[in-house]
Amino acid sequence: MTSEIIDQENITSNNQIIEILSRTSKDVGVSAFSKYHFELSEIIRERLNFTVNYRNARGWAGKIENSTFRLGYSGIMQRNEADIGASASYNRINRFEFFDIIQQSWMLETSFLFRFTPNLNVHNQRGNFLAPFQKHVWIVSLVTFLILIIIWICIEHCVRCLSNTAIYKINYDDNLYGIPLNVIAVICQQGLDPIPKGISSRIITITTFIFSLVMYNYYTSSVVGGLLSNTAQGPTSVDEIISSELRLSFEDIGYYKILFRLESKVLVASAL
Repeated sequence: MTSEIIDQENITSNNQIIEILSRTSKDVGVSAFSKYHFELSEIIRERLNFTVNYRNARGWAGKIENSTFRLGYSGIMQRNEADIGASASYNRINRFEFFDIIQQSWMLETSFLFRFTPNLNVHNQRGNFLAPFQKHVWIVSLVTFLILIIIWICIEHCVRCLSNTAIYKINYDDNLYGIPLNVIAVICQQGLDPIPKGISSRIITITTFIFSLVMYNYYTSSVVGGLLSNTAQGPTSVDEIISSELRLSFEDIGYYKILFRLESKVLVASAL
């Protein structure tokens, strides 16, 4: 028999426990560690070919006041009501006598997991390929290139009109349609084909090349620098997280419900 922890009402049958622990979605009263240990036990069960009967415990540990009767998972193991216990509970020295063999299945490492949000005021540009330029810079650059395309088309049209060339020839239409592609080629540093012959068109081409060259060099250096730089640091303590504008999230399990009831925990009380 194996002891598992599901903090829900009316969980008694083996099939109920297996169904809840095998689900990949989040369940109220079920910690991620419980499902993690369930998967570990399933691997062992398949390899050694044996059956498992699960017994549910509403909590990890605890005891009735003024008595030595242990509750939850640790109490079941102490009374030998289960052969194997799969739990994320931290086995302190005073709990070693409850077990015959303890096999560590996870490593305790305290850390904070959070997302970089504008509220943190952390300028972490790693992996963000739009970050080298702010939003208004991208908009101004796009508008600038559109204006250059329009000016270039107008110049080509005026040159054709002044030279008395039929403006409906196929080659002329192809040249006008190719101007936006030429501007895109300049932005991507791919060159031009054919090369403009008019002085005005060449001035626009050179101006666009210089503008795109400066943007391209700054952009690539910023991206490479962001990828090579160290990850930005955020809150490093409970006090910093509480004082920030981040919203804390906790698993809906009995451990946290009991923890938040303890008034002696000043940091927990201030977080609530």
